[in-house]
Amino acid sequence: MSPCTRRIRSATTGSRARTSVTKKELEFKQRQEQLFNYKQVIAQVIASGSNPYDKTIKIDQGAHDGVKAGMAVVTVDGLVGLVSKVSEFTSTVMPITELDSAAPDTLQISATVSGKEQQVFGIVDYDKENGVMRMSKIDENANVAEGDTVVTSGMGGVLPKGLVIGKVLSNQVGDFGLTHTATIQPAAKFDHLYEVFVVMTPDPDKP
Repeated sequence: MSPCTRRIRSATTGSRARTSVTKKELEFKQRQEQLFNYKQVIAQVIASGSNPYDKTIKIDQGAHDGVKAGMAVVTVDGLVGLVSKVSEFTSTVMPITELDSAAPDTLQISATVSGKEQQVFGIVDYDKENGVMRMSKIDENANVAEGDTVVTSGMGGVLPKGLVIGKVLSNQVGDFGLTHTATIQPAAKFDHLYEVFVVMTPDPDKP
């Protein structure tokens, strides 16, 4: 097989794979919009922070497209982060793995467990000191098990409900023994981000 033929075949294979992923993404978008009261806008990742001191992600959707600070950004796998800065045609996304719990202005994500929404509640943040994502302030009597899927609860008005955050790796007694804290494996894959969805929640100030 000639080098030219190999290149053509490789390009064709890559195109088919990309088409398959796009179909999966569109099906995800339609399913989420049917389940919950929000729209999703597809955005391309145009820059991903390789700087160890700046892990933010830049996308090609901005204020012109209706994007606002604080909106959630997701993939078909799960929650990627929150929009932190918005310009006219681009936006900056702060990954959930950079939401430092020690920072005074960090948004806390209200969460629950899929299938146990009436029983389990907690707050998800990222513990930079230990390098783990955690769900804290879980009631000591709540049934949280390894493998449970943690999702946003929609409480607090920060994020809409139903966005997948990750899987529970372990659950242990928290501070003073009054609550529990679960360690979570984020669902989103941060090393291969090409396309994401901005969750366009309704504006509560609009009639």
